[in-house]
Amino acid sequence: MSVRVWHFDGQTGFRHQATLTASLAGLVVDRGALEGQTIAWADLQPLSVDRAFPAFKHRTITGWQIGFEAPIPADIAPFFPGQTKGGKRAGCLTIWPVALVLAAISLAILWLIMKTPGWLAPYVPIEWEEPLAVQLHKTVAPGRCETPQSKAALASFIRKLDPTIDSAKVSIVKIDMVNAFAVPGGSIMILDGLLRAAKSPEEVAGVLGHEMGHVKNRDVMRSMISELGLSVLLGGVEATATRYLASQSFSRSAETDSDDHSIALMKKARISPIPTAEFFKRMAAEEDAVIGKRAKAIVTYLSSHPLSEGREAAYRASAAGQTDYTPALTDSEWQSLVNACKDDPNARAIPVNALF
Repeated sequence: MSVRVWHFDGQTGFRHQATLTASLAGLVVDRGALEGQTIAWADLQPLSVDRAFPAFKHRTITGWQIGFEAPIPADIAPFFPGQTKGGKRAGCLTIWPVALVLAAISLAILWLIMKTPGWLAPYVPIEWEEPLAVQLHKTVAPGRCETPQSKAALASFIRKLDPTIDSAKVSIVKIDMVNAFAVPGGSIMILDGLLRAAKSPEEVAGVLGHEMGHVKNRDVMRSMISELGLSVLLGGVEATATRYLASQSFSRSAETDSDDHSIALMKKARISPIPTAEFFKRMAAEEDAVIGKRAKAIVTYLSSHPLSEGREAAYRASAAGQTDYTPALTDSEWQSLVNACKDDPNARAIPVNALF
């Protein structure tokens, strides 16, 4: 039987959609950017311990991932490492008492692994995070865009959304990619491609508020501990972290919490959430179009921020009962942000593959 999955190929940050069929040799890609390829079962390793939405990485290809939007069908679950069928591990014929002890120990370890990012991340001093992003900041430094007008407009934008955020930690980078992301140390990068794709500051407000949510909830550190282990805190993973940071994806609960945070910020600032909902709707339609063409070099906001109709609906629903909205920025402030990279003579375009 065929199943639909999301997929990162380890070469670009683009989140592919693919259809897979299980065979004795491995997973056969029926449709998607890797159509015709077979991935051996032995090359799959568990990436997510969430059985409701399992994910796997490749044993030898860094950044290669596949994930399911629903539990793996029972007929093929035993083929996947760490999956079960009928409540018993595939291939298990007998259970000895020692196996029960080992299972209990394994469950305890698994529980600790699952809980460690959640309870540990908030206690990591934010200053400890900054070295993890040093290489990333060096990579994008030539592409940072700023004019006196854009600097003032960005500060005003941030102040209206969340006055507790230091505007010096939010920057615009000249990368032709519809995206924005939080990085260790509490910084946020808004990519030039996002500003040019947006039709209004209100569309960007929802995206920026979402990234502020990730910063407030320490989701970057949670995600890095979960993916790269405690070595994140011990050092030596800076090179690996650079590419991971640009293509990271968060759990569904983290994405939902950040959406809720963004909606709350916009409500308090009296910024309409409807344009953000329209932005999500438009980006989803554009992603569907490029997936059909098997695009290789196009990366959208949805690559690292999975979208569902529920997210769009949440922003629309939050507008109920509120009509006293005010503009997020003046027209001149908005134009100064959109044109920041064009008007900054020192800003150099950073290729997308410099990050992925």
